[in-house]
Amino acid sequence: MKTNDIHPAAKDRLLTAQQTARALNLPECFLSDATRRRQLGIPHYRIHSLVRFRLPEVAAWQARRSEAEAAERERQGTRP
Repeated sequence: MKTNDIHPAAKDRLLTAQQTARALNLPECFLSDATRRRQLGIPHYRIHSLVRFRLPEVAAWQARRSEAEAAERERQGTRP
């Protein structure tokens, strides 16, 4: 999903890990596990004990990650 494809009403909403994972077709464990979030550098917000996500920020992270992985595969001379 491209950032431009996000419904305008969802751009400013803070979403749960489950909502974000479903919207962006990501494994929910990437978002719900604190260690994995930190390792992967996923943008998120902590509100007391809650963790929430902004869809455009996570979509941009996902796009950057995909580009980096593609560049790494190209550098290594492998295909997906």
